[in-house]
Amino acid sequence: MAKISTYGIVPSPASLTDLLIGTDVNSNNVTKNFEIGQILSLYSKGFYTSLTDQYADNINVPVAIEFAETILENGVTFTIPNLFTIENSGDYLLNLDLQLEAVGVSIFRVLLQINGILVPFGSLLTTTAGYNTISVSAAANLAVGDTIQWFFQTNIITTFLSAYLTEGEGEFPSAKFSLTQI
Repeated sequence: MAKISTYGIVPSPASLTDLLIGTDVNSNNVTKNFEIGQILSLYSKGFYTSLTDQYADNINVPVAIEFAETILENGVTFTIPNLFTIENSGDYLLNLDLQLEAVGVSIFRVLLQINGILVPFGSLLTTTAGYNTISVSAAANLAVGDTIQWFFQTNIITTFLSAYLTEGEGEFPSAKFSLTQI
């Protein structure tokens, strides 16, 4: 068998059906081929976006953040437009990025709900007129069947989640959510 370093490099992008060489410790340490997709399936992950504007109907009342686009999903079930159900127990990193548009100064808050209970964490932003962004991250130990929902609230209804397109730069979603099992 030739040295691994003498083999060619697969041009990007690699495919989920490309093979890696590894040891199967459950079969007397036999050397086997593993598909990249098989290895990735061991970890739950999801990436979701929304390309629509989202408004609050009332001030200081939580509004569920809706997601319409599923970019990647494994080990997570996405239902309704804003409910995520965990399929694999473990520790997770949750990341939420929001693009806001505000007419003036306002107070904007992001809320995380796990299993119907609001989880307190610092996520307050004082906006200025124009586009604003807020990014929040949280780590959580989640079990099979646990649910996650994101909410926002604002003290002025003219502050809203804003999606927009720019020529040459592409789409800027109003909301991006990713979760990764760590």
